[in-house]
Amino acid sequence: MNDMSSKAGPLRAGGLVALFALANRNAENVILPLNDAAHTDELTLPAFYCIHSVSGVAGPEYTRLAALMPKTRFFGLQAPPKKMADKDFGNSLSGIGDYYARALYKFQPDGDFYLGGWSIGAAVALETAVNLRSQGRTVRLVAAIEGAPENTGADLPAWHPRCVVQSVANLPRWVLHDPVEGRTSASAAFMRLFVRPILSRRRGYGSPNSAAGLDLAVRKEIWDFGRYPVKHQLFMQRLYDAAFEYWAKPYPDPVVLYEAKVQPILNRRQFAGAWRTIAPHTSVVSVSGTHVSIMRTKHLNTIATDLERRIQSPLA
Repeated sequence: MNDMSSKAGPLRAGGLVALFALANRNAENVILPLNDAAHTDELTLPAFYCIHSVSGVAGPEYTRLAALMPKTRFFGLQAPPKKMADKDFGNSLSGIGDYYARALYKFQPDGDFYLGGWSIGAAVALETAVNLRSQGRTVRLVAAIEGAPENTGADLPAWHPRCVVQSVANLPRWVLHDPVEGRTSASAAFMRLFVRPILSRRRGYGSPNSAAGLDLAVRKEIWDFGRYPVKHQLFMQRLYDAAFEYWAKPYPDPVVLYEAKVQPILNRRQFAGAWRTIAPHTSVVSVSGTHVSIMRTKHLNTIATDLERRIQSPLA
C-alpha cells in the first residue's frame, strides 16, 4: 500500500519520521505510517490521516496520539521536503489541500476518509476534505485539534460581553496551567501574555531567499524555529499567511473539535464558533491543557479515546 513497510515500533517510527522530514531535503513522501497498525496490511482497520501544523512536519506529537489508537491505521501527512523549495507551494490552503487530496486519492483508491489536524493543520484538513468531496469521495469525519479556519465571522472583539465572561472564567486556569504547560520558560510565558503576534497579511515580506523578514507570529508559534533551513522557514511563513487569508465555505459533513480548556489570556480563540458557523454538524470535546500541552500524552488520552470511538462507529 505504501513503500514504508518497516516494522519499527510507533515511538521509534515517529522519531524517524521527524528526523526524515528535517534531514532529507529531496524527499517527496507525503503520507507516513505512524503506528503499528499503519505498518500492517490489515486493510479492514479504518485509516486516519492527520495533517501537519505550520511546521509542515508530522512530528512526535502525532506519533504519541497514534500510539494511543491501536485499532486505527494512523498516518501523518507532511509537506514534502522537496516541495518546500517551490515558492508557490503553501501559498494557499486551496492549493495545498488539492495537493494532499490527490495524494490521498492515489494512496487510498477506495473507501471513506477520516481526516484531522492540529492548529493550522485543522484548516488544511478541512480544505483537503473539500477537495476529496469534489472528487466524489466520502469524508466521514474531520477532527480539528485546537484549530479552526479563519474568516468565518465568528471572531468577537475582546470587549464583547461573551468574551469578557469567557476571559474571567479562563483566568484561574491560565494562571495555574499556562505558564507551566504551555512553554518551558517564564520568559516565554511573559512574551505570550504581553506581546500580541503581528499577523502578516502582506506578500512583500523580506527577500524570497532570506528569512530576515519572517513574521514574529511564526517565530512564536515554532519555538525551535532556528533549527529549520531557510527554505523550510519560508514555507512556514507562506502557510501561516495562507491560513489567515483563507475563507472557508459551508461544510455539510461531521466535524469534531477538540478544544483546550485553558485558553490564552489575550486573543482568546473562538474555535467552536468558527466551526459551527460553517459546519452545522460540529461536536465539541473539551480537553484539559493548553494549545501546546493538549498534544502531550496525559491529555492525548481523552482525544484518542473519543476519536477512535468515532472512527470505529461513524454512524453512532
